[in-house]
Amino acid sequence: MSAPTIRLALDVTVHLLPTDAGGRTQSIVSGYRPLCFIETPNGTERVFGLCWLDLDAPIAPGDSGDGRLSFDIAVSNDVRALLHVGSKFGLAEGAKRVGSAEVRRIDP
Repeated sequence: MSAPTIRLALDVTVHLLPTDAGGRTQSIVSGYRPLCFIETPNGTERVFGLCWLDLDAPIAPGDSGDGRLSFDIAVSNDVRALLHVGSKFGLAEGAKRVGSAEVRRIDP
């Protein structure tokens, strides 16, 4: 399998739900590959995978931390059209919401 081609990278702050609120039971680390639930202008949500998160440090359930979320070329144009600095979106593992992220910076 060939390496993914990065076309879009975002600096984000990640907020994980506490375990007792339905979140994960273990911390996330660099290389985490969530699904991203991003709201569209008409109020529906689109789900994007093909991304990976590099973190400054592991993030435990109920905590927050900073990282860099990179999207593959296959979805980058769609993601770029929906997000801007300050956008918030959901993070999930399958259908289970485990947290959210807020965009702090978008690479040009």
